[in-house]
Amino acid sequence: MLDDSHLVRLLQLQHQNGRAVDAVEEVFATDGFLHVDILSVVLDAVDAPPETVEESYRDRLAAMVIEGTEAECRAFLAWVRSR
Repeated sequence: MLDDSHLVRLLQLQHQNGRAVDAVEEVFATDGFLHVDILSVVLDAVDAPPETVEESYRDRLAAMVIEGTEAECRAFLAWVRSR
């Protein structure tokens, strides 16, 4: 099982990957083919509800994790666990 420090690091990687891919897509128009879905791993690790609500997780992640800080990622994890 992944502990919170690993989950936070995975969320930070998700954030960094998203920002980097967005920059590449602006140049090459890849239509999202480069995105790595790390968020699903985190959601599975914390037993989040099924994929039918995953989009709300993505929206909330984008709203809560602006800079990719540990505090932002921990707040997101707390929000997921409260659902």
